[in-house]
Amino acid sequence: AQKIVAFGVSMSANAILHLLSRQPHLAKPDFAIVVNPPIHLERTTSLIQNGPSRLYEKRFVWRIHKLVEMQKALGLLDQNLVIDKRMSLVEIDNIYTGPYGG
Repeated sequence: AQKIVAFGVSMSANAILHLLSRQPHLAKPDFAIVVNPPIHLERTTSLIQNGPSRLYEKRFVWRIHKLVEMQKALGLLDQNLVIDKRMSLVEIDNIYTGPYGG
């Protein structure tokens, strides 16, 4: 029988850990590989929003904006959802990542 492997890096690694530890009602993979999960999300967010890491935040926000626009064009997301390129990670998490990603 085929085995299901979950693999995640960074935030997707954190999501896999969340699935495995806090979502007992959901199906689980047979194996999981997680690389560099930010365990303390509030602390990680605070660090990303300051200093040189701010460039990462800006790039991430730009990529999320692009992804959301593509999904809206395909009819996969609510047309009223607006991701502004000047938003912070926390703002995007509140209106997009959290609600749509669970």
